[in-house]
Amino acid sequence: MSSTNKMPEWVFDPALPSQSRSGGDPAEYAFTPNIDTFVREVVQNSLDNPKDKDNPETVKIRFRLINLTGKAVKEFQQSVQWQQLEPHIRACSLHEINGRRWKQALEKLTSEKQLLLMVVEDSNTAGLTGDESEDKSNFAALCRHVLYSNKAQSDSAGSYGLGKAVLWRFSSFSTVFFNSVLADGPNNEAPPRFIGRTDFPWHKIDQRAYDGSGWFGLKEKSPNDGEWAISLWGETASEFATKTFSRRNSDCGTSIVIVGFQDPTSEEEQSPQNIAESIARSVSLNFWPSIINSAVEVMVEVFENGSEQAIFQRKVLPVMDDQVKEFSDALENYRSNESIVQEIRSAGDTVVMQIPFTVPAKKDKSMPAITSEVSLVVRLANEDSTNKRYENTVAFFRRPGMVIRYKTYANLSLNQRPFYAIVICGKARKNATEDDDAVEKFLQLAEPPSHNKWEVTPRLTEVYLASGSLIKNLEDSIREAIKRLFVERTATSQDGPILLRKIFPFGSSGVGDPDRKQLFTYPGLTAQVDSNGAWKFTGQIVASSDVAGAWMARVDVRFRGEDGGEPTGGVIKALNADRNRSRGKVTTP
Repeated sequence: MSSTNKMPEWVFDPALPSQSRSGGDPAEYAFTPNIDTFVREVVQNSLDNPKDKDNPETVKIRFRLINLTGKAVKEFQQSVQWQQLEPHIRACSLHEINGRRWKQALEKLTSEKQLLLMVVEDSNTAGLTGDESEDKSNFAALCRHVLYSNKAQSDSAGSYGLGKAVLWRFSSFSTVFFNSVLADGPNNEAPPRFIGRTDFPWHKIDQRAYDGSGWFGLKEKSPNDGEWAISLWGETASEFATKTFSRRNSDCGTSIVIVGFQDPTSEEEQSPQNIAESIARSVSLNFWPSIINSAVEVMVEVFENGSEQAIFQRKVLPVMDDQVKEFSDALENYRSNESIVQEIRSAGDTVVMQIPFTVPAKKDKSMPAITSEVSLVVRLANEDSTNKRYENTVAFFRRPGMVIRYKTYANLSLNQRPFYAIVICGKARKNATEDDDAVEKFLQLAEPPSHNKWEVTPRLTEVYLASGSLIKNLEDSIREAIKRLFVERTATSQDGPILLRKIFPFGSSGVGDPDRKQLFTYPGLTAQVDSNGAWKFTGQIVASSDVAGAWMARVDVRFRGEDGGEPTGGVIKALNADRNRSRGKVTTP
């Protein structure tokens, strides 16, 4: 139905006949609501919805922070019928448990007369296609349904229907607007498509109770004889898109407006520019494989009111962070075959190894067990680097190009050198096969709602047989493969002193005040491994002239384990000492 002759309004669902009450969307509690979570869910949602799945183009995403002040705030409120919405926000602010968030938001808006909008705009995506409520509708999955997803393709990251909850959680007023140009829209409607939605808990205004959520659109009779708000189309949609800073050109995609954008985990209020910088860093950290593979381009901008001139603008690149660049260089080496060596010697050298991975048989017997592989790429780091945040860390990812997790493999051996590594899985591998597709589908089901690790999930055990130890076995195999790279030869006697000095703090490098004169020194320290694999240490303990009279010494050797936990070892009980070469007395406990 054409929307040109009607004006939109807010329509809220009435309380259920059963009198049951909802405290809000439970999906909010499936995540830690920080900037990383917001970025991961928003960018991945766009990547999961390409305009052409068979020949996907680079998805372009803009994060636009628009800071409204004074008159601009009032104009925005008038355009979205704030006078209809505000009583519902105030009713929610009275909730004893979680009403504080809405109360504080209203107080801040009243006192500061300032409102921050986040507009996330993607292009070369399919847009909000589909009917108002049908099962396979992109529109309904995002704008209407709760805990529901229509994503079925194997390379989608999100399939729980939970990720969209971050949109409303990052709004101080739990209110979001959508404007979309569809790749495949209804024949009788002209683009774009516009609608708004709130995500409130059960609340009451005067004597009338509401189930929770409300929609901003055309009020009509719903299929179940109630009332609902449906999408605006064409000129009316364009008009409201302009008023909400979400107007688009003819490119297919969606613009999402988050009203009163905030980071719920931030203890202090951040400036729009600081938020923008955090978003740019997060995109770089979480999506550098997608950026390198030209799957996505991301721009982050900040505007004041309706100005068309950005006061902050940054295109996200992997080189923004030195640590991310090390990982991205490893991926570039893997893709181009450059700097690939058989034995690591110098910084920048890269080794590629294939790690076996078995996908178990499916319970419905539609697929037997498949023996496949994942690619481990290890790049030797520069030991003089001062930025060591992700040193000795492995980044895991599959086809969508979002890093699932970073896992540190430190202290694998005494002669370990710093490295960066990536594990490329499934359809992200070069020349991917049907076996890689099987790995892709297995790992997709191994991701929990937060998509930040691979583990045994209920969905995984529903589909596959005996999958319990496969993820741990993969991580153990990766640890052993990296360990072999650095311990192919036994440390020589020349290596011993260097390695020990790295591990054991002697002399001025020990615990205590560095300006304080050291009373004992340890010259001539050497170490070697005998034919039985036992370490032998030699060296001197020399007291300074400030040490008067007799003194005692105990030699305590500690080895740190692979897991980085507490070191093991203890006091040497059998010690051969040459008393003639030292002042004082050496004990051999």
